[in-house]
Amino acid sequence: AAVVLAVAGGVVWGVTRDSAPVAEATPYVDPGPFSAKPDVRELLTAEQLGRLGVKTKPNGTNKDSIWGTANDSDPGNLKRQLSLKEELYPSAARASEVLARNVATAAKKRTNQYGSPQTPLRPVSGLGNEAVVGEVSGGSYSVTVIVRVNNLLLRVQYQNTRGPADEEIMRNALTAAGWAVGSLTRGR
Repeated sequence: AAVVLAVAGGVVWGVTRDSAPVAEATPYVDPGPFSAKPDVRELLTAEQLGRLGVKTKPNGTNKDSIWGTANDSDPGNLKRQLSLKEELYPSAARASEVLARNVATAAKKRTNQYGSPQTPLRPVSGLGNEAVVGEVSGGSYSVTVIVRVNNLLLRVQYQNTRGPADEEIMRNALTAAGWAVGSLTRGR
């Protein structure tokens, strides 16, 4: 966990300092192709979810992968939400194409489907085979990290439910993505 935090800290530094490369504390090792979607509800431990300020069990039933704020009585600017979604493709090349298409599409849009301002997706070093990060603001502040791990795209979204851009939200989104990638590579 300490290594993942160190890598995630370096990733945040890399995101905020566009031209600086990020040195990885532990090199990423591609786990090979996935034959089935992993259960994203199993990628983070209860302790990790607690550190992110979200409940230890996802909302709803079945395969929901959205964790609500740990303390419902917190004011809106302190409420957090985490969601994980996986997309499995027949090959790593196809997953990379889809990721590139996501980046190109986001670059053309200044707002999301709800009209909130969004940033273009930017590359992130040190996560999976390739990764990008983007932000949406307007009422709430949300950071989405999309990571390719071989033929799997993992979308990690972390947000406050009300409030402005916050460095802690960016840091925690990248940390959660790092933890999930670590779990994916260890679970193979």
